Amino acid sequence: MARFLPVLEHEREENNYLRRIKRRMREENDPFNLRDDRFMELFRFNKATMRELIELLEPHLILGARVHKTSKQHRILATIRFFASGSYQRCVGQDCFVNLSQSQISLAITEVAAAIENRLGDFIAFPNPEEYAAIKTTFMERYNVPGVIGFVDGTHIAITKPTLNIEHQYLNRKGFHSKNVQIVCGPNNKIFAINAAHGGATHDAFIWRQSNIARILEQRFTGGDRTSWLLGDSGYPLQPYVITPVRNPADGTPEHRFNIAHRRARSCVERCIGVLKARFRCLIQERVLKYAPVKAGSIINACAILHNFMVARNVPLPPEHEILEHMDDPGDNDDDDLVPEQPPNEARMINVALETRARLIRQHFN
Repeated sequence: MARFLPVLEHEREENNYLRRIKRRMREENDPFNLRDDRFMELFRFNKATMRELIELLEPHLILGARVHKTSKQHRILATIRFFASGSYQRCVGQDCFVNLSQSQISLAITEVAAAIENRLGDFIAFPNPEEYAAIKTTFMERYNVPGVIGFVDGTHIAITKPTLNIEHQYLNRKGFHSKNVQIVCGPNNKIFAINAAHGGATHDAFIWRQSNIARILEQRFTGGDRTSWLLGDSGYPLQPYVITPVRNPADGTPEHRFNIAHRRARSCVERCIGVLKARFRCLIQERVLKYAPVKAGSIINACAILHNFMVARNVPLPPEHEILEHMDDPGDNDDDDLVPEQPPNEARMINVALETRARLIRQHFN
């Protein structure tokens, strides 16, 4: 046994040497010394907004523990670099501007994502009725569809294969494991709500019915609001506050014209998803979040919060070709060909919903 001690001692010395080299490289290669365009390319943030983000998050990170010898700033930068690049942790850790071990990167992502959710979660909020008028005006001017306060859609975020006992919940109809993430958005790529709690096998309609936003809109409808709704594709249930397309209308009819306007308006949420994924490439299918579903959900939530943080501060958008590349294919929605079942307690609302949509078509698309 003793003959192995020199080898172990040599390995310890080598590891200590590498740690010292990485620490010195981090100190000497401050990413804030980069050109502005290079900094944006690496982190998707401009320098001013990144400094503000660091200032907001640092008080909520651990200080002094052995595993956190790395500075708070470097943990934040390493996490944002991972979100932005979608590269595996080892690649991020070897980046000369980050230089952390894979274990340090993993710890940093967990800690920083939780801090973003806890500290900045208020950046995602569904609008109050007092805010509806301005939103409706914006969408009416853009798409000529009245009453619209937002759009709802789902997008699949690829994750690594979960454990066997829950794998079936995450295998989607396209054959890969994912989270089916529901996004509600408003004007200017702003996310109003996100739900990353469900696996890729879950139908859009089921996720919608379990969401807080569905309950909020139902309460507001019951309270008397009859002229405000989200637009959703045919994977969602038609409700008085969720207006979906008419199935198979004849060409040239008011219903067909309504569907064209409806589809054009829904490009708003597809673009929002494209911007989100272009900013944070860890969310694109080719990258795959190599984490258990709960941690993957935390990362998805953190990216959405950061996206809204950037929207609020007018951080420049990614290049247009990247946004277009990561927009979901509008003709490739898993749930579009599935007619969502109407639960018994909703059946009484279907006539109200049908009349709401018919009145909308009659008044604006004849």
